[in-house]
Amino acid sequence: MNKIPKSFELGGCTYTVEVTDNRPEGVKNTITGEICYSSSTIKIYKNHVGYECTEDYKLLSFYHELIHGILTAMGKSEMNDDEGFIESFANFLHQFNKTVRYE
Repeated sequence: MNKIPKSFELGGCTYTVEVTDNRPEGVKNTITGEICYSSSTIKIYKNHVGYECTEDYKLLSFYHELIHGILTAMGKSEMNDDEGFIESFANFLHQFNKTVRYE
């Protein structure tokens, strides 16, 4: 998968995904995405510290938020505090999906 989906199912919930310029009040411009469990949404922000994010960077941000969602669905919410683990996992998932060949 090399695109950010519009929606997907995870742990019995349907999540919607929005790529947006609209950063809510109080969300730092260093945050590139966030997951909201109560509304089953993931938001990916197009800009990071004033710069337009590349498609790869937005996809990596999506994977990062997806992993948070997976861990929560697995009952492993305590692992969500380990941002280094989440970011590393997201990078490997992104690399795999970008380079996988099925021929």
